[in-house]
Amino acid sequence: MSDLLGQRPDLSHVNRCGGTLLSTTLHGSENAPDRDGADHIARLELALHAGVALPRSAIRSAGRDDVAAFLQDWVEAHPGQAV
Repeated sequence: MSDLLGQRPDLSHVNRCGGTLLSTTLHGSENAPDRDGADHIARLELALHAGVALPRSAIRSAGRDDVAAFLQDWVEAHPGQAV
């Protein structure tokens, strides 16, 4: 993820399935076969530090309590990033 973000990608890009970097990472945190062994919160943190917008709806729709809590804490610390 660090390498990807180091390439300075378009953080608002929508893939052919309708996913953004944020929504795809959230989807993976809920559905990836190795989700329990992967650190999706660290990936979200990297994306958010890079400037990905955080829709408030993403917090409400996060399917994992730990991810939702992380996103809520993030938006409280960085209110200007919430959309």
